[in-house]
Amino acid sequence: MGFAITSVNSPGSGSNSVAIDVQDQITFGISGTNLEASSLNAPFPSVNQTNIGTFGAGNLGNFTDVTLSDGNLALSLTNDWPVSLSMDIEIVDTLNPSVPILSYSFNNVTANGGTANQNRSLVGITLPSSLGFNITSVSSPGTGSNSVAIDTQDGITFGISGTNLKATTVNAPFLR
Repeated sequence: MGFAITSVNSPGSGSNSVAIDVQDQITFGISGTNLEASSLNAPFPSVNQTNIGTFGAGNLGNFTDVTLSDGNLALSLTNDWPVSLSMDIEIVDTLNPSVPILSYSFNNVTANGGTANQNRSLVGITLPSSLGFNITSVSSPGTGSNSVAIDTQDGITFGISGTNLKATTVNAPFLR
């Protein structure tokens, strides 16, 4: 691991010339903030977080909402963390995220690429164009005092897909 000096500040010597000896000792203060590593070996801490937040998928189209008479919505989770994890996720209208449309609960998804998939029926469900998801909890036991390889690029990936979708009603604005 290396570091680079990006700037040096000095009050200067005014307009007086000062001889600089390249053999002189220079003392640098190094701050521990904003340090970055690509990987390390360390204990992975336990996690027990709730109400992580609501994340939007953007506007799904030029419609207000659609009510379905058939179909399924599958949600997949891939865990690239070096520890197992559990996560609760709600599909929500980002304009009213306190009312879940569908709920998914993934328990003890294995570490280092473990995956879990769940399907929910969309029969009778109304999906808004402002569809998003709300992560209501994330938990992991961590590794205790045991060190594991931690790659700072590893994360948690979600996939979502709909199958056999049949709409009974679609509400959309009339275009002029």
